[in-house]
Amino acid sequence: MNFKAAWAAFEARFDTLNQRERVFAFVTAAVLVVFGGWQFAVAPALQQIDRDRTEITSLTGETDALQLRLSEAQEELGKSPTATLQAQRHQRKARLDRTQQRLEALAANLISPEGMVALLRQMLKGKDGLTLVSVTHAPAEAENLADAAKGQPGLYRHRVTLTVRGAYFDLVAYLQALEALDSRLGWNAMRYKVAQWPEGELQVELVTLSLSEEWLGV
Repeated sequence: MNFKAAWAAFEARFDTLNQRERVFAFVTAAVLVVFGGWQFAVAPALQQIDRDRTEITSLTGETDALQLRLSEAQEELGKSPTATLQAQRHQRKARLDRTQQRLEALAANLISPEGMVALLRQMLKGKDGLTLVSVTHAPAEAENLADAAKGQPGLYRHRVTLTVRGAYFDLVAYLQALEALDSRLGWNAMRYKVAQWPEGELQVELVTLSLSEEWLGV
């Protein structure tokens, strides 16, 4: 069932519910839609990134070990390193470079902090029925603290939380707009509460990964 058909079925069912049941159904359906989109669009890329980062760590260790052996051989023999050790080192270095390039290409397919800023601005335009309560972001989180400590390229998780207030159907339309914007955005959490009926308050935490630790403010 596509998104439009699923939404039509949800609206038909929604008309038969009372106020409390409507709020619960609204939050549940929205969570299922955004979580499903995140899993299918982004999860495979993240799995490949994890594999590449593991390979980079392994290759870096192998390259360092070969460099040490080359240095020791040079000291012991008093001449240039053996051709075998030198060839092994070049092979490891070439694999490391290729893996790093693949990692950067994968990360480029994820939304960057700059792209997140552009999307946030787009999300806040033309929403006359909604009031922006707040936009906050948390400090970037290194996905691998060991790599960050060594100064190696790594991935950073960026989180931004949007809070908006408005009538129920305006919030529904807002969620639909968010869902259609970019499937590379991750949805870490969503909370809804009734402020003063018919208005409610919706809080959404968005997540993206990037090779950049820097956050460009909205």
